[in-house]
Amino acid sequence: MTKFLSFSLSGVCILIGFSLFFTNVDRKYISLPPNDDTPLTTILTSDHVYAQTFLATRPTLSCLSLWFKSNTTNLVNDQVTITVTKANRLLGTQTISTPFIDSKNSSRVCFSPALITPVNEEISFNVSVPPRLDNQISLKQKASDNTFAYEVSYNYHPPLAWQLGGLLIIAAAYIFHLSFSKRFFLTSYALATSFLFIAPALILGHFPLTTFLWPLIALPGLFLFLRSKNFELLPSLFGAHLFAFTAWLPLDANPTIGVIPGLFAFLGLMQAGRRHWHIALLGLAGAIFTFFPPLAFPHLFIILSFSLSFFAAAAFQNLQTYLKPYAIAPLLLLIITYIILLDLWQVAAHTLESNIIPVL
Repeated sequence: MTKFLSFSLSGVCILIGFSLFFTNVDRKYISLPPNDDTPLTTILTSDHVYAQTFLATRPTLSCLSLWFKSNTTNLVNDQVTITVTKANRLLGTQTISTPFIDSKNSSRVCFSPALITPVNEEISFNVSVPPRLDNQISLKQKASDNTFAYEVSYNYHPPLAWQLGGLLIIAAAYIFHLSFSKRFFLTSYALATSFLFIAPALILGHFPLTTFLWPLIALPGLFLFLRSKNFELLPSLFGAHLFAFTAWLPLDANPTIGVIPGLFAFLGLMQAGRRHWHIALLGLAGAIFTFFPPLAFPHLFIILSFSLSFFAAAAFQNLQTYLKPYAIAPLLLLIITYIILLDLWQVAAHTLESNIIPVL
């Protein structure tokens, strides 16, 4: 590959990578739709402002959805005003035109830029109508206690976008052949992937130190161990990814390694279990102490994960040897490696996010 092509490809990876860091979508975190069995409503009049208070557990408010009902077949063309306040301080205002009110579905207003809402503080939205709309529309309620039906969304930064962006920047450094020593590149790769791994928590302002430190140690540790056993680069990386980004799970969730990695581990055990019987025995002990009461001690899943990751790497090594005559093999194996890595990260993202702030 020429220097110009390397430079151009690296530039494209960096550009796309950084653009992914700024990707965000509207995501619901409060969803309280009306109860269809008891369609309670509040008729709106111009001499009253209808307020609803909720606890903000996200730093922004991007969209607000309400359920309206038209009380007439000839609804006047006008606007419903919605304001968002905190302790009587105005945060934002939006309007809904009556032609866009759908009695069967919610009506949505969005704020651009998103409103800044202090976390764990009460926020109110207030609905008012002009005199022309007196008694013409109603707000649907969630329950008989006059709680309105509503949904609140915030600016959500998808962890997958951050993680994919980070991997593209790592790829740019590799493509451009920066003059790093192998040891430095491995250390920086472990550091970068560990940060990307906990990106869902970082986005929400948390830093889970233990969850960060584990892959930082485990990834280079198993990678170097596999290389010492004459495993090639991609199989070593494949196994190291599995070990670093699955063995943390007993700290927060039920142990899992995934279907495809599990299949690789099973094939590797069949192919190399006799030759590496001591690692297979270690995995069996880890399984017994992880899953069988009263011996169950979930943190020992680390031992089982080490064994499974080793044999998954062995199967991946055999696959690489089988595909070696084909020119497309390196690209195919690289794609498999990083698709599985991103899948492992998505499992972690769900766990990390739900542990920090659950959806209502």
